[in-house]
Amino acid sequence: MNHPRFLFVPRTDAETGTVSVVWRLLGANNRGLGQACDSQPGLAACRAAVESLRAGLARTRPVITVSEASGLWIWRLDLDGRAIAVSSRSYQRQRECQYSLGNFVKAVPEAHLAAGLVPLSARRQPQPPGDRPPRVRPDSTKPDSPKARAAGAGAR
Repeated sequence: MNHPRFLFVPRTDAETGTVSVVWRLLGANNRGLGQACDSQPGLAACRAAVESLRAGLARTRPVITVSEASGLWIWRLDLDGRAIAVSSRSYQRQRECQYSLGNFVKAVPEAHLAAGLVPLSARRQPQPPGDRPPRVRPDSTKPDSPKARAAGAGAR
């Protein structure tokens, strides 16, 4: 059986080329539950940030708000007046956002820590949820879509 786990992901700053590390918390189903607000200079510092989150979890203050960029719901956790974790995605409904935050908080103490860095493709690099446009499913009814082409092939 899978368990929630923290992954440590290297990030490269496009301007300076500096590599830093950010943690991501994945649920047992491999879905992102949340991620660090700030990157750390290395793996040891990132692991220390996770331990700090765990130690201070009871003192965190949840903030649920609407992203100005997307108009969707996002959450973050503040510890001692500083944002330390944010949602991995944005949500259509406030209750979904609250539920996601609850799952994150429940998973933090029990999550395993990855042994080392886990490189992700550029497409999957963690980004703050307010900086991403909302996901839009492609319209499968458009004539050029794979579904439409497949349906058309069967009708011939």
